[in-house]
Amino acid sequence: MTLRRTESVEAGDWIAPRLGSWGTAAGVTPRGFEAYARVFHPVEAQFLRWEGDRLLNSVEDSTIGLLSWAEVARRRGTSVHPLMQWEKILAGHTNPRYGEDGWQYGSPQQGDVGARELAVICRVLETATGTPADCTAAVWEGWGDLVEKMPWEILPAPELVLPSRTYLMFDCGTADFTDHPTANPRAAVTTQPTDGLFRTLNLLWPADLSWFIGSEIDFDSTVIGGPRAAIDRLLASAELEAMEIGPDDSLAHDTDAVNGKPHPHV
Repeated sequence: MTLRRTESVEAGDWIAPRLGSWGTAAGVTPRGFEAYARVFHPVEAQFLRWEGDRLLNSVEDSTIGLLSWAEVARRRGTSVHPLMQWEKILAGHTNPRYGEDGWQYGSPQQGDVGARELAVICRVLETATGTPADCTAAVWEGWGDLVEKMPWEILPAPELVLPSRTYLMFDCGTADFTDHPTANPRAAVTTQPTDGLFRTLNLLWPADLSWFIGSEIDFDSTVIGGPRAAIDRLLASAELEAMEIGPDDSLAHDTDAVNGKPHPHV
């Protein structure tokens, strides 16, 4: 992947006037697109097995992997719906203590859709724009190791100042994000790229503004706006966990009205 220092300082001027209220889908991905999809970031999970005080699992064990939110909800007896929230679908689950068998769940990555998911998304979206080689990526300026993980020649970068965040902008193309493994990301744990850039990419859009990818740093899912046909392809992808939402739908952690009560399931 290659990010290049942009000279188009006005490339993001269109975003702020189209943003909705903070916490909504349109607060992350601007209004004006035909359809919107919420892509849920997968969750690392492992079934811990003990023999006395000895953990029997190994890193190669088949009981560790990346799970969809839907699979976790199935295990917990909670409901899958477009506005589900992670803590609510867990329904009071606590990870096992030392020496106790049971499922241990991590948390979905915040502000990072993941390299493999991003590759799938960009392979779909590159056919929905007339400018796939002319895109802008934006990275939140607050990442602590940003300078160390980016080549010095592309910094300093122009700033994109939005109501709640400030980002650094870079030139790129969709092809910069599509050359990564796209096997089912929930099949097994694999090593993510170590250059740090996939951990910090927050916004991506093409020059013709046909679509937009937004990964808010405090959200554990990514919001994509675009043409109806492209969003439908994302929703149908077996390599993503995605559901359709509306621009005014709230993604705040306390807005899952369907789930929330403690449940006895494991």
